[in-house]
Amino acid sequence: MTVKAIPVPVRPATGEVVSQTLVRPVSETRATLQQEKAKWDAGAACRELVATLQGVADAGRLPRVDKVVAFACNRPSRAERVERVATEHALVLSIRDFFTRHDPTTPVRCYTQDPVYEDVDQEVLGEFGMTVLDNPRGFLEVDESAVVFSQAPDIAVRQIMADIAKPALMIWDRVCDIPRKEPITSLPVIEEMIKNYTEFPFPSELAGFGSLLAIYVRNY
Repeated sequence: MTVKAIPVPVRPATGEVVSQTLVRPVSETRATLQQEKAKWDAGAACRELVATLQGVADAGRLPRVDKVVAFACNRPSRAERVERVATEHALVLSIRDFFTRHDPTTPVRCYTQDPVYEDVDQEVLGEFGMTVLDNPRGFLEVDESAVVFSQAPDIAVRQIMADIAKPALMIWDRVCDIPRKEPITSLPVIEEMIKNYTEFPFPSELAGFGSLLAIYVRNY
């Protein structure tokens, strides 16, 4: 019997394996993102998130922000759980929009990094003002004026942040919870990092997320 080797497609720039799952066309991906963004913007979870950020701003405790960087939000062009994925991207866009309104003199850039993004995702997200970055460029964009968003990622985002930066805000899994791909030994490093942050509640249940998120705002 002859066994034929089937080549595995990889991205030339990064060497990452290209997804072989179904990719929805641009028109469907765009329509879903538009629909879920409209639902998110009009929903109670978004209102609560904006109210929390506004409360921090009114108290004079909001650091300057000029970028939002999201990690591991998955791809809107996927065929399953697409509404959930689109909602995560809509959430990131609402954070960008809040800071744009908060300080109209400061342009707020929006980046997202996930190795599973396809060309379709890059095109559609670009239409919404989100720039798709390859690994590790997303991490390199994070500095003291960045908001970092990550929900139950497949990589140790929090540990990496603790090693390289002190973002203005972080919206991710509560520090008492350890995502499935984050080593338990990383918790002391993360706990030390957030001593310089104040924790605020995030409407995880209203947003329909499986894990409990929190908003961490850096103390000046």
